[in-house]
Amino acid sequence: MELMFKKVIIILIIVFGVTGCLPKPKSRTGDFNAVVLDSLTKEPVPGVNVSIGDKADTTDLMGKFSLVGLDPGEYRLKMERSCYRAKELSYNHLGKPELVRFYLQPNEELSGRIVYSLYKSKIDRELYVLDLRTRSCSKLKELPDTDETNPCWVGTELIAFQKGRGDSATIQFLNPKSQGIEFFGAGEHPSLDQTGNNMVYKLNGAIIKYEPQTGNIPYTAKGWNPVISRKGSKVAYTKGDRLSLYININGSEVSFTPGGDFKLDNPCWSPDGTKIAFEVYSDAEGQRAIYYIQEPFWSAIMQPITKPTGPKEQHRHPTWSGQENTIYFSANIVYTSRTDIYMVKIGSNFEWIMVSKGSGSKDYPCWGE
Repeated sequence: MELMFKKVIIILIIVFGVTGCLPKPKSRTGDFNAVVLDSLTKEPVPGVNVSIGDKADTTDLMGKFSLVGLDPGEYRLKMERSCYRAKELSYNHLGKPELVRFYLQPNEELSGRIVYSLYKSKIDRELYVLDLRTRSCSKLKELPDTDETNPCWVGTELIAFQKGRGDSATIQFLNPKSQGIEFFGAGEHPSLDQTGNNMVYKLNGAIIKYEPQTGNIPYTAKGWNPVISRKGSKVAYTKGDRLSLYININGSEVSFTPGGDFKLDNPCWSPDGTKIAFEVYSDAEGQRAIYYIQEPFWSAIMQPITKPTGPKEQHRHPTWSGQENTIYFSANIVYTSRTDIYMVKIGSNFEWIMVSKGSGSKDYPCWGE
């Protein structure tokens, strides 16, 4: 027994003596795995051009990139994408496979607020507001039956919205500060000018132009999804077949028909009332893009604003900001299972930036000051 114990001791001395003399292992060559996130929303940023040393990659839809077989050491890392400030920094790569996070800052401070309908299921829609400067969002009011859609700013103090759908739909007004609710009546898809003195909405398949201050109804027309210009003199809408866009100017109707198998929906006016943006699609379940036309509308040529890439990528519900070249819209670009709110500038080569954050689909955005 004593002899056996001595043998064990001798073996341990030899083992530890040899290993103690061995050189320390070198850092191994390994993949560099990272994700690029928006500094305000903490959401992924796709399409970032990344270079480190003599290697390069582009982030995928989830903001991730991977550089294979990168030797450990100190590197200069560069990240560039439109709508964001370019970033360059020193990075010490240790050869470990853990995911590294980087943040890019948007290159423009946005202004205004977007009211939208957030839902996590088809029976749970509620109104939220997004502060574009900070990207913070908050629920406007806890309302019963939670089915609020098609919100619209009335100046800067009131929000009109649709509650319910079909024959049971009503239009109501919400004051975000006082939290007061005012019932208007039956109808869908309310839209008001910047003064609140002119209103349009849909009721029983008809577009109704209404003057809230006087109670007058200047005209009615057959159609869907009406929207009024900010000065209140022009109304754009579609009709049942969605093959044309109709514009009513002070009671006189003109139309724009692009031809082909295009369908048009959900128009919105530019701040000066000379342009209209709208959805364009051929297959209701397929791609949808946003185009615009400008006066004279009946002879206009459609110009693209967005360019979907996925087979079922849909860009919907455009809303013009206070700037003539800036549009917000809802889409399922980064996350295919939900819609988020994006911003795009006309003539920017279709480059967009996601401005919303968090779970749930964010639809029917409407920009306001």
